[in-house]
Amino acid sequence: MTLPIRATPAFLLIPVAVYLFFSLSDLDLPGLQYDEVLFANAALGNLDGSFVAWETTVAGYRLPVMLMPYLGAVKAYLYYPIFKLCGPGVAAVRLPVILLGLVTLIFTFALVRQMLGPCTALVGVVLLASDPTFIFMQKTDWGPIALMMALKVSSLYFVFRWMNQGDSLWLGVACFLMGIGVFDKIIFVWYVAALAAALPLCFWSSFKERLTVKSGGLALISCLAGG
Repeated sequence: MTLPIRATPAFLLIPVAVYLFFSLSDLDLPGLQYDEVLFANAALGNLDGSFVAWETTVAGYRLPVMLMPYLGAVKAYLYYPIFKLCGPGVAAVRLPVILLGLVTLIFTFALVRQMLGPCTALVGVVLLASDPTFIFMQKTDWGPIALMMALKVSSLYFVFRWMNQGDSLWLGVACFLMGIGVFDKIIFVWYVAALAAALPLCFWSSFKERLTVKSGGLALISCLAGG
């Protein structure tokens, strides 16, 4: 049995609603933990020197670069305008990472639909959106992992678009996202290395055809720009 592609967006609302319902219920529970707010001092302008391993000065303003030796300040950059507009608080901390979970769900659906079809994609998203571990870890972002999950799935989606269509633009977008991921947390390198090894091993004929000097150069520049 196949599911008409035109029907999938409507059906996708069901797992999204389930995910949002459980993520937003008791938003303040459990209480904020230091691992999910270690970016806060940097996002507020480095008020007390905590969790800023390295910063630089740009146009007279102090700019955090690394929160810890292996953790970049990407999350601090994302939260700087949020804290400016809304101030710090439970909702300000947790709503953005819950929305990042939506990004992960949407790109998961798009990726699996591209690989295995819309029906399989919908089933996969239903399972992920109702998984207590996924919901809880996205909501609290202990790790942090919410941004990494979104970057992994979205970059993988654009890699497969490049493999299928041959447009180097998609490879550039994917590598830019991977560069951000490595800057965000160094262990993202594991994903990049695994993907770099898997593509030629599993898709050698397509990979050999798609990877040219132009596409390789664009990939390198995009990755450096993201990082």
